[in-house]
Amino acid sequence: TTANLGVISGGTGTNVVCAEVTIKAEARSTNVFELDAQIEHMIGRFEAAAEQWGATVVIHHHRHYKSFQLQEDSPVVSVARAASTALGFDPVLRTTLGGSDANIYNEKGVPTIVVATGMDLIHTHDERMTRQDLTNTAKMSVELLRECVRLGNTVH
Repeated sequence: TTANLGVISGGTGTNVVCAEVTIKAEARSTNVFELDAQIEHMIGRFEAAAEQWGATVVIHHHRHYKSFQLQEDSPVVSVARAASTALGFDPVLRTTLGGSDANIYNEKGVPTIVVATGMDLIHTHDERMTRQDLTNTAKMSVELLRECVRLGNTVH
């Protein structure tokens, strides 16, 4: 579970007390109970701070997507492993806290995973990807398609 206050804005000048501040925050987790507890904690902290300083707080909260977990032997994971191995890569499975199209597809019943692209320092100002990793990502995309064709209609 992780949380972040990603955007904080307000005020009209450096010599004027802000009348209003807007904070955009997020929380992510692979466990819905831990996620709900984190959100409750964040809301509680905002409400307590507002009460302490005689301010008001208005919170708009909505869930953008649900987490998902697929079994290691699921067909979509097997396809990705086979494609990765065919290219000489060593496939490694791991859990992420990222939100992606895969969350939406899985929620709609289409088993989907995220295949890493080799990016480094993601979600920082120094995010980068080497030319070789970009080339490998393109090769992996083609190999995923080849593996699906090899398997024909057996993958669901």
